[in-house]
Order: sequence, then structure tokens, then C-alpha cells
Amino acid sequence: MGKLVYHVAVSVDGFIARQDGSIDGFIMQGEHADEYARELQDYGVSIMGRKTYEFGYQYGMPPGTNPYKHMQTYVISDSLQLPQDKDLSLHQLGRNSLPDIRQILEDAQKDVYLCGGSLLAGYLLSHRLIHRLVLKVNPVVLGQGRPLFENFNSVVNLNLLSAKKYENGVFKNEYQVLTQ
Repeated sequence: MGKLVYHVAVSVDGFIARQDGSIDGFIMQGEHADEYARELQDYGVSIMGRKTYEFGYQYGMPPGTNPYKHMQTYVISDSLQLPQDKDLSLHQLGRNSLPDIRQILEDAQKDVYLCGGSLLAGYLLSHRLIHRLVLKVNPVVLGQGRPLFENFNSVVNLNLLSAKKYENGVFKNEYQVLTQ
């Protein structure tokens, strides 16, 4: 069984993007980015929300494309329409997908990468499906934007597993989500 890992860049004040979804202000190059690219190879499955998936369009990714060729990718959306192509490992699940997500985790041979976004992360954390957080804390304050967990208002205790500081000021903190 794979563990669901929310592996994401975040501002010091807890935002994963600006309100319009842009990520300007985040440091995109350096040792932390190279390490992230290597760490992606450790995941076998990715799960993301519609807005995160559509974010790739601005970088030339056509609709229906799997952004992570080495992973089976699930897009959680009630509204996104994707072309059906048997060569893609891309699946569309509805909002009430808890049994499907639990089955994905059960079937996973490796850890599952929760790519984003904040609404999906809040939903999954509220159902205690996130097992670990890997937060790349960028040295920037955005003031407002998309929070790390949207529509989440509970307390979840964490255990710090590791912390690393990079020369460019980014910190990578890894936490285990403790079960209540």
C-alpha cells in the first residue's frame, strides 16, 4: 500500500500560489529544485485537482496529456473534460471519490504524489488520507493566495521527520501526519 504524500512548495505565510494560480515569487531553480526532480522518480502514482492539472496548459501541455510519464495520473474533477486516449495513464474521478482514492492507495506499489491543489489537499486531509507532508518553504510572503489546505478547519498533529536548509533560503520540512 502506498502512502499519500503532499509534496509542495509553499510561501512562509502558507500559500501554494497566488489567487490567480501563478507561482511567481517562488524560487524555481537551485539544489532544492534538482532534488525535487529526482524525488519525483520515487512516486508511482500522482493525484491532482483540476486547477493544478490545467496549470500545465500555460507551459504547452495539451489537454489529455499525462504530465508525469513515469506515473499513473489521476485528475480529481467534476467538470474537466479530457480526451479519451488508451495510451494515457490519466483518469478522471468525481468529487465523491473517497472509495476510489482509497483503492488507488491500496493498489499503489510506491508512495502516491499529491501534486495539488489546496482544495483537494484540504478535502483529503479532512478525511485523514494524507500520510506525509513535504513542504518546500520558500523565503517569500505572498500576503494572500491559495492556501496550503483550503476549506480545512481542524487540528492535525504532525511529527517532524526531517528539515533541510538550502543555500538559496528554501527550507524542506518533512512531516508525518499523526493519526488521532
